[in-house]
Parts: sequence; structure tokens; C-alpha cells
Amino acid sequence: MRVTIHRGTHEIGGTCIEVSSQGNSIVLDLGMPLMSRDGGLLDQEAIRNPSRTNGILPDVEGLYKDQQPAVSAVLLSHPHMDHYGLMDWIHPETPVYASPESKSLLEIGNVFYPDSLKQTEMLKHCDTFEHWKPFNIGPFTVTSYLMDHSAFGASAILIEADGQRIFYTGDFRGHGRKGFLLDKLVKDPPRDIDCLLLEGTTLGGSHFSGYASEEEVEQAMIQVFSKQTDVSFVTAAGSNIDRLVSLYKAAERSGRTLVIDLYQMHMLSQLKQFSPGLPPHDGDNLRVLYIHGHAEKIASNIGRDELYRHVSRKIEQEEIVQRRDEMV
Repeated sequence: MRVTIHRGTHEIGGTCIEVSSQGNSIVLDLGMPLMSRDGGLLDQEAIRNPSRTNGILPDVEGLYKDQQPAVSAVLLSHPHMDHYGLMDWIHPETPVYASPESKSLLEIGNVFYPDSLKQTEMLKHCDTFEHWKPFNIGPFTVTSYLMDHSAFGASAILIEADGQRIFYTGDFRGHGRKGFLLDKLVKDPPRDIDCLLLEGTTLGGSHFSGYASEEEVEQAMIQVFSKQTDVSFVTAAGSNIDRLVSLYKAAERSGRTLVIDLYQMHMLSQLKQFSPGLPPHDGDNLRVLYIHGHAEKIASNIGRDELYRHVSRKIEQEEIVQRRDEMV
């Protein structure tokens, strides 16, 4: 096998790796870069009109709509923009593979995101794989390993061909609510790896935030909520499921009512098919604020009936104000 790293060695984000064998090739991730190669800001016009000429699209032969298709498949490790943000430019005859959780998150994003962030065309030729179950693409045997990451359903990917084995970690961590997955991988890794492609965003230890694990974050929130004599506000990525679970548990254990928006509620309800233990649960203190813009997007993209699924949990701003000392 031949490995070509088109982007991702000198910058954070924009990952794109090509693996070739016997006249076939597969691409691992096709992310939107977060910065220029010199660490500066990206040109916004170039982002709106990505091309190989302006450097936003990696120079992969036979991958894009304006080329004769020559790539066997694209594999998505996880649904963060710096790994999937350019996939709508892939030729429609080229299959894309993602975990079921990743595909579901992309579909949810297409309901709520602005048009510039949606991946509408890519999802039309996106198939799914099962974690830990090998499948074949031409001469390649591919196996996904479920990883601990802030992106729900993130994969590390084992690629086998020509008697060789490549292991691509994708983004991963060991401090989240599924940290046991990294422990399991370290104790029983894929054997006889010829090439390890390792993400290294936080190598060097300079990113420590004061909390060693998601459990410590949860405990810290419990302390804050329990002492707070007014409403508590939490800012976090809305699609970070681990953080939502920590927030849910911390609010419950400190006797507070947790208020989330329709985007988060819709996302949790969709992802429960993969992890039934996710909130909400009967009799809990979870309420939903119906933001007008979110409601409009659900009504126009899914249907008005979807709005009534969570109406028993609906909370108005007036109630939040009246009971503000109980609210998160």
C-alpha cells in the first residue's frame, strides 16, 4: 500500500489521507481546514468557493465532481467539520462510508445548520459500516474501531491490503465517558501494524484544563449548581453528547431543572437508537425551550408533528424567570 497525506501534518484540521493499492484508492476524511498552513486566517471567499487551485480542496486525483471518478471510496472517521466539511464536493458516483451514529449526526445537522455547513449531496451516496465488523472495498479490508471522542460514534480505522496493515486513529481521547474504549484498544490493539497514522492535536500536554476527566467536569458542575442562588448558564458544543450527559446528571444530582433547546432534544431523541441510556428519561427534570428558529426548521424539514413529540417538556421563558434559582 501507498499512503499520501494530502493535509493534516502541519496544521490542525482539514485532514485528508489517501491510501492506494493495486490501482485502487480510498480517502480517509475530507475536512475543511481551520487555518492556513502558516497558521493564519483562511480566505473566506476561498472557503465559499473551494477548489484545488485555491488550496481548500486537497489535490486528490479523481475525487471531485469536476473529474472523472477514480477513487473507490471515502471513509469518514467522525462528524466534525475539520474531517467532513468538504465532502459535498465528492463525485456522486464515489461512495462515502461512515458509522451509523456519524451519519445520523450529519442528517440532524442538515435540519438545523445554515446551507454553508450542510452536506446534502454527500448524504445521498453515504453508506454505513458496523464497528468491529470488517468489510471490503476493492482490495482493501476495512474495520472500524469505536473510539472515545466528543463526536458521538467516532471511529479509528484499520485498513488491510497487500499483506500490510495501516491503522488510522482519527481523533480520539481517553478522558471521556467512553474512555474504556481507549483502554481496551491499548490492551488489545490490532496486531502487526505496518503503519500508524496518529492524530496529535494535544500532544505535549499544553491543553490541560484543570479537569482530568469528564467525571471531574460533572462533579465540578454539581458543586457550582448546588451553591448557585440564581440561574446557571452552561456554554458547550450542542452536539457534544458526553457533555450533555454530564450536564443532565449534574443538574439532576443538584436538584436543578435542566433546560435545553429543540436542536439538542431532537438530537438526543435520534441518538437513543444507538445508546438507549441517553437522556431523556421518564420523570426527570429535563425541559425544552422552543426557540422559534429551531421550530421552523423542524417543521419545514421534518414536519410539524415532530414538534409535538416533546411538547410535554416545553417550558416558556416566563417560567424560567419565575423559577430562575432552580434552572440550569
